[in-house]
Amino acid sequence: MPITAPAGRPRRPHSAPPTPAGNVAPGETPLVGTFWVLQSYGDPKNPTPVEAGTSIDALFSPAKSLSGFSGCNTYTARYAITGNTMKLDQPISTYLSCPQGMQQEGVYLSALVSVISYKITGSSLEIVYDHGNGLLKYEAQAQPSGTPAP
Repeated sequence: MPITAPAGRPRRPHSAPPTPAGNVAPGETPLVGTFWVLQSYGDPKNPTPVEAGTSIDALFSPAKSLSGFSGCNTYTARYAITGNTMKLDQPISTYLSCPQGMQQEGVYLSALVSVISYKITGSSLEIVYDHGNGLLKYEAQAQPSGTPAP
C-alpha cells in the first residue's frame, strides 16, 4: 500500500542525507573522498600556477583529516566545516629537502593555516585563505594507484 500525505499537505520528496562536509548539489564533486590537485594559488586576480614538474594535492577524509603531497613532502591536518566555512589546523609534514618546489610548498602549507571558506563548482574546488586575499584552486582528478583511500 503506497504512503500518502494527509489531505491538503504535499508529500515531501525523499532527499539524500548530507555528506560529511555538507550537501553536494547535482553535478558537483563531493569535497570528501575526492582527490584534488592544485592548479594555482595566491592572488585571486593574478593566480600563480603550480610550478611545472611539481604537484600538490589534497584528500579530505570522512574522519575530518586532510592529507596530501605538498610538492616535496607529505602533510596532514585536521579540518572542520560549517556550511561553506572551513578551518584547518596547522599541517604536520615530513621534512625532506627537494631541488624544486620548496618555496611553493612553504607558501601552500602557510596558506592552509589561514583558510576561511571553500566552494565547489562542478569538478573545481576553490579554497579562500588569508582573509580573502588568497585562493587555492584545485581540480578533481583520478586518484593515482598506491594513494591511500580516505
